[in-house]
Amino acid sequence: MNLKRIASLYAGFVGLSIIGLWIILMSTNQIPELQTEFYRVITHIFAEIITAVLLLVSSIGLALDRKWGIRLYTFSLGALLYTLIASPGYYIQLGIISMGMLFAVLMVVNLAFLYLIIFSPEKFD
Repeated sequence: MNLKRIASLYAGFVGLSIIGLWIILMSTNQIPELQTEFYRVITHIFAEIITAVLLLVSSIGLALDRKWGIRLYTFSLGALLYTLIASPGYYIQLGIISMGMLFAVLMVVNLAFLYLIIFSPEKFD
């Protein structure tokens, strides 16, 4: 399995996971901040959904070997990097350390892909 395929699977998995998480949290009323910080939470959710869609579209672009796929993938990894920096504090503050650890692992993978795209782009050919 080549690196481009692995990158595509990673983007697709993370994109679907983000959307799935928000669907589960919303459908089970597990977002109490919607009552207290509505606009902040809605804009946060919106930003994460946009990130997820970017990841999914770039995953398809990579899988279909489109020229724009790698560019969009790089951009979507940047959006994901912001999410991976901004989001874990919420879970850690609630004492859900496992989520903080998950975000840390995803950040390492994300940074590894960004490093490879920047310094070894030929590996994505």
